[in-house]
Amino acid sequence: MNKNRILNILFENVKYTNEQREILDELERAKLEWKIASEYFEQVNEPELIDYAIYKEETAKAKFMHYLSKAKEKDIEIDYKYCLNRFSS
Repeated sequence: MNKNRILNILFENVKYTNEQREILDELERAKLEWKIASEYFEQVNEPELIDYAIYKEETAKAKFMHYLSKAKEKDIEIDYKYCLNRFSS
């Protein structure tokens, strides 16, 4: 059996609406954006870019928090199977 077939069998019971899936996708993108912005802030060493790095990190964090609160409002629970499926590829 190949990896994709095994994952499909494991995750066939995980059901999210299109709206829920969109929120989860945006949440995941925002988390990645925040991580990248944090790494940029850690690496920047030019004084002129420090304010920009702070701004970038704060906006990424705000975006993540926005989608997190949307997920909570919609009572979206992330099943461990969803996480495995998203991060195993």
